[in-house]
Amino acid sequence: MQNFNDFKISKHNKGVTFSVKVIPNSSASQITEITEDYLKAKLNSPPIENKANKEVINLLAKSLDIPKSSITLIYGDKNKLKTFLVPIKEEELRIKVRKIFE
Repeated sequence: MQNFNDFKISKHNKGVTFSVKVIPNSSASQITEITEDYLKAKLNSPPIENKANKEVINLLAKSLDIPKSSITLIYGDKNKLKTFLVPIKEEELRIKVRKIFE
């Protein structure tokens, strides 16, 4: 059983930040795992021409049920480990992440 309370979420003056480790060139796009430090997302897109970044934002928007326009990539534009900012409260994000794995 996952311990969603250990998932690292940091407070920010515009909401909360969290990390996502992306695995590009996968057979399907989905969030597959949660660790203390990040969500793991497999992406169908290759890591070229910003395709993987766009796809992970679309996947997060769909999975967390928030508008993609409200998700900001703040670190890791060219890295597998990316940090995102979303304008919601920590507990709300924990609830949304928990629902992904139900």
